[in-house]
Amino acid sequence: MGCGASKPAETPSPAAEPYAAPAAAPPAAPAAAEYAAADPSKKGYVYGFFDMKDPAEFKNVYSPMAEPTLDPYEGKFVMKHALAPPLAAKMGMKESKGFGTTGMMAFMLEFPSFDKAMGWFTGPEYAAVLTKRDEVADFKMAVVEGAPIAPGAGLVLGFFDMKDPAEFKNVYSPMAEPTLDPYGGKFAIKYPLAPPLAAKMGVKESKGFGTTGMMAFALEFETFEKAMGWFTGPEYAAVTGKRDEVSDFRMAVCEAMGGSPAPYVPPPAPGPGPFAFASGLPDCCTASPDLYKTIADIEGVARLVEMTFPPGAKDLPHEHPVHNMYFLVDCKLKISGPPTPTKLGEEGGVAEVPAGAAPIFPAMAHQVENVGDCDGRAVFVEAFPGCKPCGDIEGYISPFDVSPGCYKILEQDDNWITGMLTMEVGEKDDFHHHKDHLIYVIEGDGVTIYPGGDEAAAMVVPLKVGAGIPAPMAAPPFASHTLLNSGTVPLKMLFFEAKK
Repeated sequence: MGCGASKPAETPSPAAEPYAAPAAAPPAAPAAAEYAAADPSKKGYVYGFFDMKDPAEFKNVYSPMAEPTLDPYEGKFVMKHALAPPLAAKMGMKESKGFGTTGMMAFMLEFPSFDKAMGWFTGPEYAAVLTKRDEVADFKMAVVEGAPIAPGAGLVLGFFDMKDPAEFKNVYSPMAEPTLDPYGGKFAIKYPLAPPLAAKMGVKESKGFGTTGMMAFALEFETFEKAMGWFTGPEYAAVTGKRDEVSDFRMAVCEAMGGSPAPYVPPPAPGPGPFAFASGLPDCCTASPDLYKTIADIEGVARLVEMTFPPGAKDLPHEHPVHNMYFLVDCKLKISGPPTPTKLGEEGGVAEVPAGAAPIFPAMAHQVENVGDCDGRAVFVEAFPGCKPCGDIEGYISPFDVSPGCYKILEQDDNWITGMLTMEVGEKDDFHHHKDHLIYVIEGDGVTIYPGGDEAAAMVVPLKVGAGIPAPMAAPPFASHTLLNSGTVPLKMLFFEAKK
């Protein structure tokens, strides 16, 4: 059981590939014939998470192929829940919260028995659609057994690995399970996925696909709101430190289908934003507005985005155009997904980026997680589609040429310069020009601008650390000027300036 922002597992899951039955069961494992007759009070389930590589193909081709394969095994959906907020809004679903690497969607199939569920999962009907499934989606799922799920119930379900099984059983579980009581929560599913663990517990061996874990679980609550109350409540929050010490969880809050849940008005669907990617993925600010905020923009040109990631925070799948970054603090980030606009990979690399780094990233689709111990903070510029060149400036004077003691180029590509301005109190630069640029205040409390270099036209501008300032060349104070640090502290301002 876990809560908070999404976070990938820290260790490879034993269920990274579909399990195959062992050639010879360990002595403790009962033979199949020794299993008791199926418990009529239990159901078979196949549940998990998935990302869609091609949403249109998934909906229009794969789903019509896959759903009829359930019929011979009496399978049916009892839960489909969108986990990505933009998708939940689009589908009129309640916004979920989760922890660990899950996916864009959660699902649960119910069968009359475990054997029926296993029959479907390993049968020829479903096998015939696997190629298309893997072409359009990335799944992680497992076959399990559990109690019947009530229509309209709230669920918290997922998978986990145990780093310290003894500590998990003897310390964490006795701490965590009582936190369910105020919300009426109970276990509907507890099922081992690793074959040695299944043998030890005397249950039928599961099969699965994708990165799941050693154990599967599902908690059931009367309503989605009660499930969310537990997941975000103070009781469970008090045990998450121990949870993360002894285990790695992947889970999400969902709502079972059917029933008569309390009336719900979905939040307004987010607009398409300034970007329309071929992948159908949202931009970062639309996908995770709690982690990415536009702090300044020049209409039709570009926006300045501030990224703030608490430890353990993970954003939702999204896409970027080419973006020029600056890291304000040391960051340790796990970046999942190759730099392509159409596919998100489960595996990712960890990058330790020092404060002051100014990398330029290509257009890419990915997810980012802060795997460090401190807040991760960075700013970056993204050019809007159809960004028009600024054009040439007659007699252009570069600030980097005339005031090299104040202006430094940190990085640049064909379209943008990442620059830094530093000035001591009372220091003044020489007259220069700028094209469209976006400014981020790192240090400083005030400057005086002399538009066109005219001392008589002085403009005193108070500054706030962390502020974003749009500086279009169409506005005279920004196009050409001299600048004085008239504040009381040294000045340090980052800026991203268009080159064309």
